[in-house]
Amino acid sequence: MFKNKILPVLLFPTISALAMAYIFRHIHESGLGSALEGLCSAQTDLSENPYRLPYTAIDALDKVLCNLVTFFQFAIQPDEDEPLPRLFTSYGLGNLLPLCAIIAIEMQRYRLSARTAGWWIGNPFLSSFSLLGVIYQNVTIAITFPIYFTMAILFGSTPGRKNMLTKQHVEAIMFGVLMGYLIPAIGMLVLNDPHVTAIWQFFPIIVSMFKHMHLAVKRPREEDVGKAHGAVRMLYLITGIVASSMNVALVWPKLASLDFDSLKLLFVPARLYGYTWATTAGQTMELLQWDVLFVYIATILWTFWLVAGGWRRGAWVAAWYAVAVPLVGPGAAVAGVAMWREAA
Repeated sequence: MFKNKILPVLLFPTISALAMAYIFRHIHESGLGSALEGLCSAQTDLSENPYRLPYTAIDALDKVLCNLVTFFQFAIQPDEDEPLPRLFTSYGLGNLLPLCAIIAIEMQRYRLSARTAGWWIGNPFLSSFSLLGVIYQNVTIAITFPIYFTMAILFGSTPGRKNMLTKQHVEAIMFGVLMGYLIPAIGMLVLNDPHVTAIWQFFPIIVSMFKHMHLAVKRPREEDVGKAHGAVRMLYLITGIVASSMNVALVWPKLASLDFDSLKLLFVPARLYGYTWATTAGQTMELLQWDVLFVYIATILWTFWLVAGGWRRGAWVAAWYAVAVPLVGPGAAVAGVAMWREAA
């Protein structure tokens, strides 16, 4: 009762509330919010902000997209004098890939169990990747995902749900994540184009669209139900390798040279060591640092419920995280636990 009902309600909303407090405090006190608002007002023209573009011909939506695109363009802009924002954004995008895959798998399992129970999709917050994604694109992933984790623990657990997937479902999710998340993210970083950045803001919808397109072509077969564990592990392995490559490229050289000051600047929000970023790019990076910090604290805690076991299993998971997070990064570490769960 306490572990599966009371503790999640106490723990994850607290993380969400702390994320909200730190993120919105940073937006207000750093001046980032007012800076973006000024750059995307109705009176702003292209000479003041090249990202105040007619993305959709709907002015209200274009203003929202202007805020998001301007924010991310500051975060990914190549700058030899201030390279950290682009480096951290690349790192964050890579490390969120396994989490997107895990959430997509768990949502598909919930949707299938809901249909078996006679519902259409059940709780939309637990079954719709598009809905969850659109919410967190507007209020940050660190605020949204802990609420999802709470609801997943309270209402998402159904006996036999783990065994309801088919290989076709997993292949469709893999295709959706590749075409809807990874390729647009790479395009955003490589092309540095506001229209590509605007498209990436809709990646949850694009992931779902490509997943359903794949399922329409290659439909699930009833005889394959419960035989998808190998395919799920392969999905987590691939996304974990992508995430770990970011750690190998960015963290290992600094660990090898004992350059802990650079690691602190890259991963620790400036408020925690008394520094204040003077540039908008640095301020956007700090917001993303808070976002990634809180979402992975919540995600790592959620995986203890995901693997479901006694204190010995929990101790092994904790030991894995203590070693894996510094070496391969939080994304690959979570992917490793998720793979173990599929093999259990």
